[in-house]
Amino acid sequence: MMNSITDMQLGTVLEMLYMILEGCKDLDEAKKKIRNLTDGMSTET
Repeated sequence: MMNSITDMQLGTVLEMLYMILEGCKDLDEAKKKIRNLTDGMSTET
C-alpha cells in the first residue's frame, strides 16, 4: 500500500521543522532534536 501526503500535511511538517530549527543554536542540536522525535517511528508501510 502506498502512503501519500497532501500539500497541507507537508506544509504542517515543514512549519514544525522550521520551529525546531528556530530553537536550536547549531545544526548538531537540530539533528539531535529531530532524531529524538523520529526514534521509535516506523517508516515501513
